[in-house]
Amino acid sequence: MKMPSSKIPGHGFDHVVRSIGASCDPQVTDMSASYPKDFDVCALYAALDAQRQARGLSWQRVALEINRSSQRVPARSLSASTIASMHTKRSVEGDGVLQMLIWLRRTPESFVPGPCEIVPETASLPSIGPHQVLRFDARALYQALNSRRLARGLTWTQLALELGGFSASSLTRLAKAGGRVAFPQVMRLTRWLGAPAAHFTRISNWGPMPHSPASRIEHRGVHCDMQIEALAPNVVRIALSGWDAGEFGDLPMQALGQHLRSDELLELYIDARAVRGASIDVSSDWARWLGRHKHGFAHISMLTGSSFIQLTAKFVQRFAELGELMRIYTEAKAFDTALAASVQRHCADRS
Repeated sequence: MKMPSSKIPGHGFDHVVRSIGASCDPQVTDMSASYPKDFDVCALYAALDAQRQARGLSWQRVALEINRSSQRVPARSLSASTIASMHTKRSVEGDGVLQMLIWLRRTPESFVPGPCEIVPETASLPSIGPHQVLRFDARALYQALNSRRLARGLTWTQLALELGGFSASSLTRLAKAGGRVAFPQVMRLTRWLGAPAAHFTRISNWGPMPHSPASRIEHRGVHCDMQIEALAPNVVRIALSGWDAGEFGDLPMQALGQHLRSDELLELYIDARAVRGASIDVSSDWARWLGRHKHGFAHISMLTGSSFIQLTAKFVQRFAELGELMRIYTEAKAFDTALAASVQRHCADRS
């Protein structure tokens, strides 16, 4: 999500509105003046360029190394032009900056001008492994903002006025699927919370993991979020939210395929209660894949959250010729009960 950039204090209608709001409400303090610069994008660029020149690298080589260090998939790779021109932009995509910081082995706070209020040891970014990428957890950031907002007795509008440079809607959108953050604005939020930016990041797995299937793989896109998790031996849950337009390609199918075995059948639970819709292409791709691999499943159980998704599930069931192998649930309680029973049964069998 691209957040609005802060206005220059004392200029424009936006500043007048913030000043009026702050003066009329004793609960609200305009914090924008206390943050003359939230994050120095130009300093980050200078650090990248210094490293590049010291090692005699081209920007193309820098981009290649940054993408390798974070194991970014091709669809999400940073381009050389994006990195080389970042110092001319008013804001830079948050996840991309995290990858640059990993390459530099620096923290976000190290590029915040002025004294650092965060203990350096707590500001370090998490280490990532092969086929992983570090991303901002926009929902965790939203929850932290909301908790402090409620403790302060502020509305979202009042919080936006206090922060300066944000609207109430730009803050609440952090809670939605595909919520995005950008630098330098995100650092104003973390500084207001008094927490390091690293606390609001998470590691996502992309693509098949080597040797054995991961117990949890997470795909987060612009329109849809997807988690594939092994809850017990031979029990896998796929949880989706948002609009599935196929932005992950066949990565989810590759990940699920690693759990299929020739000697035991897999119980698959698809939790689509938070799905708003899915494209015809996505439904067709899943139907073809499930049809080819249906002999590896004990059952395929799907919870639908709307009549549209229920029709989509029935299309997949019919197109893939799954018949009674596919169970379509419309009641969350029944679905959750069946899932819990499967997990308990398989865990007991292995104990």
